[in-house]
Amino acid sequence: MHMDTPARRHDLDALRAFAMLLGIVLHGALSFFPVLWPVQDSQQNPLFGAAVAAIHGFRMPVFFVMSGFFTAMLWRRRGLRSLLGHRFRRIVLPLLLGLLTVVPAVEWVSAKAIESASTSAAAAVKDAGGVGVPGAALEATDEPDPATGLTPLSRAAAEDGPDSVKRLLSAGVAVDAPNRDGSTPLLVAALFGNRGAVELLIESGADLDRRGPDGSTALHTAAFFGRPQVVRLLLDAGADATLRNGYGQTPSEVLAADWQTTSFFAQMVGVELEQGTLEASRAEVAELLSVGGDSTAAAAEGQGSGDSASLFRLLHEPFFHHLWFLWFLCWYVAGFALCVWAGGRLGLGSTAGWRRIVLSPFRWLWLVPVTALPQALMGRLAPVFGADTSAGLLPMPHVLVFYGLFFAFGALYFEAGDAEGKVGRRWFLTLPLGLFVLFPIGLGLTFSGLQNAEPAVRVAAALVQGAYPWVMLFGLMGLSRRVLGSHRPWVRYLSDASYWLYLAHLPLILGAQLLVRDWNLPASVKLTLVCVGVTVILMGIYRVAVRYTWLGRFLNGPRERPVRPAAPRPV
Repeated sequence: MHMDTPARRHDLDALRAFAMLLGIVLHGALSFFPVLWPVQDSQQNPLFGAAVAAIHGFRMPVFFVMSGFFTAMLWRRRGLRSLLGHRFRRIVLPLLLGLLTVVPAVEWVSAKAIESASTSAAAAVKDAGGVGVPGAALEATDEPDPATGLTPLSRAAAEDGPDSVKRLLSAGVAVDAPNRDGSTPLLVAALFGNRGAVELLIESGADLDRRGPDGSTALHTAAFFGRPQVVRLLLDAGADATLRNGYGQTPSEVLAADWQTTSFFAQMVGVELEQGTLEASRAEVAELLSVGGDSTAAAAEGQGSGDSASLFRLLHEPFFHHLWFLWFLCWYVAGFALCVWAGGRLGLGSTAGWRRIVLSPFRWLWLVPVTALPQALMGRLAPVFGADTSAGLLPMPHVLVFYGLFFAFGALYFEAGDAEGKVGRRWFLTLPLGLFVLFPIGLGLTFSGLQNAEPAVRVAAALVQGAYPWVMLFGLMGLSRRVLGSHRPWVRYLSDASYWLYLAHLPLILGAQLLVRDWNLPASVKLTLVCVGVTVILMGIYRVAVRYTWLGRFLNGPRERPVRPAAPRPV
């Protein structure tokens, strides 16, 4: 261990709190643009989606670098045994408590939001998609509508207007013209179970096995939503029943999704389902697919539907919800402890070489390519700028490796000892470079052609997305060092509170979003009300019932309540 006690880095402490608090803004904004989220606000703007992508691209990488830094600091101060005990109290126990309290609250509020009927997400999506618009009003073009992201042919397929579909095809529109998200008219028709539109599209040569943004074909979609007539048409036309989607499932294996999962996706895409009808329809679909040989192929590969469904649940069901970062920290601290133990046994305690690797400008030559490797595996389930979300009981390997790189860098950065502030020195250049150059380029490359993009485009997208979080990280580190390098009581207070704010915010955010959903106010005003209102409520609770109580000691360690000086006695 170091002989000298390392000085506390107030700037990095504040930066870690900033990353936590940005999560409240990010989750608060999710209801204000089209995305799979339980609450869909009546006032939406795609610009909020761009803002969320910009934040998502760097927020958690910044947090994990800070976590790695302070993990190494604690080890050097107290030793490995004390580190493990500290992390057990500050990470494992809060995670267990959150699973018993916060996560059930999130699920309850989410269920209420999804079941809400008056201006539900289903109605909003249908209105946005133009369902019910006369086919004669649809222009014969292959370009998606800027507002809805749907091509005219997909809108006609959603409406099941065979005459509209026939008119558009006769006018020369492409039968597989993609929507903004990469889906096709056949996928849309299968989604809504519109048999007439499916027949016409098949007759016109639609690609039966064309994949959507999550890797699903029309057969996957029809099976998932219980469309036996559409499944029969697709199988008779030669659709491949053995293909696997981005989740690794065949069409027969998607039938294992439970009602809660299915109804969630149905509400988000504007499909009306009834549980009993769905179960009966899926039974018909299962019989059709078994005749088609899907289950036989799966058995030949040694993967039955049950095994695949179990793996799917472990990887993708949101077991931890927004507390997934604590679960990842458990893995990283365990890995850190193993490396420390192995390094001690092998006599690898010297850290003299870390300065050249971590602080030299040459760090870019290894940081970006190494980060781009797991980044290249992101977005297989749905197009995303940055890392995939991994809230399942079993972390997605590529996501675990991705964030692990940042945690490891944080630990190495502590060992390097950047007393001069070399990292982040030119923050006034790197922050604009990240936000105004790398982000728009990366966003464009990521969504350029979606899964049909050329390999060169995919490589470029991975490299730019791999560089973006590092550029933003170093810029924010430099800015924090410049502005928050010294101790400020209010910053330290907010840093302490940030852990509580993030752990407890999501149920209140969902409830606030549901409360303001139908208000006739600008989205920016409603977002401000949601974020500020929730933060004020939680800060009040923190002051009264958390900071100086057992819960505060649970999260941040003991805090001394300030003692007011006694009033002077009159002479």
